[in-house]
Amino acid sequence: MDKKECVDLTYVKGDFSLFQGKKGNYNSSWKKNGTVYTPKGNGWGTAVTPSKLTLTVKNDDKLESVNIKPFFKENEIRLTQNRIQNLKATMPTKITIDSTTKQASEKDLKDWCERAKIKIK
Repeated sequence: MDKKECVDLTYVKGDFSLFQGKKGNYNSSWKKNGTVYTPKGNGWGTAVTPSKLTLTVKNDDKLESVNIKPFFKENEIRLTQNRIQNLKATMPTKITIDSTTKQASEKDLKDWCERAKIKIK
């Protein structure tokens, strides 16, 4: 586990759309960006793209992206606009990143949420 310098926090909003015009033999599928297409019947289908919360860290003159959204999903924390602004305002200077799994330390993320006044269940 290494301490790495935090550079930026980026939130990309998810999307849901309903579309018409797919053939009957259309099956569920997903794209590399995470979008999941699901048929609903009679030519209708849905496309769901999940939201993303990534922390950019500096690692030996290289920038790496760390997905921290699973932490908030596991702890049932909704990512509202105010909470995202509070997280950006209280972003730590350094955070512990596991070198094998490329995930942020849960202890550091809990401390960050406390500084941002986000309650963890």
